[in-house]
Amino acid sequence: MSSANETKFHHDVEANLLPKMDLMSVASEQVSLWDDEKTSGPNTPFASFDLEDQTYHNAIEEQKRKDKRTKQAIQKMEIKLRYLLQIFVEGDCLEFSLLLSIMLLDKAAVVRITNKAIRSNSLILCRKLRNGLKDITRWSLYEW
Repeated sequence: MSSANETKFHHDVEANLLPKMDLMSVASEQVSLWDDEKTSGPNTPFASFDLEDQTYHNAIEEQKRKDKRTKQAIQKMEIKLRYLLQIFVEGDCLEFSLLLSIMLLDKAAVVRITNKAIRSNSLILCRKLRNGLKDITRWSLYEW
């Protein structure tokens, strides 16, 4: 055989893969291909996969910390949106109140806003809310 074919597998190949955000990917630090002398034995594997448990563990812990910070940020944003919803309801801005209550997935707020619009005896306000709901429905069907 020529020396070019013999030297093909005489080097190490490294792959630095870390877990993705979804924690479903494989982590690997090094993949080593052995030369012909190392693979000549009957019980010797062709490739050695070295997975650093500590590196993988650190990546998972970092992801957990990020998830915790994200949840905290979402909770703070929800508090701010609920406060804004309260201000809009008290100010009789029912169209924006309805939009915020839908964003917050707050069924009780939608019912309160609808009842407040009905009790106002304003046909124009009820039509505005109905048209707003139609616009949101249309947007959700065609924009997604």
